[in-house]
Amino acid sequence: MTTRGTRFHNPEAAGRDPRTPGALLCALGGICLLSLLSLAPATADWAGREEVRDGIRHVLNPATPAEGTREIELRELWTLGDPEDEEAEL
Repeated sequence: MTTRGTRFHNPEAAGRDPRTPGALLCALGGICLLSLLSLAPATADWAGREEVRDGIRHVLNPATPAEGTREIELRELWTLGDPEDEEAEL
């Protein structure tokens, strides 16, 4: 190995910018921060309250949902055994 101002020289990393991993981590951190900030408005209209009883936090939700109700259609994703078999495993 040759020395060029540093202790050891890595010829494979000669053309790379050494700041690239830091820039990637900074970008990922920014994305995470934006994701967390986007959650804040969803909880702003919450009408429930939190109480501490005997050192344990209790969350008391209101009687009606903050975002109203909605219906979703369920669909089967997985089955165990043959659906035509009466003795299907459980």
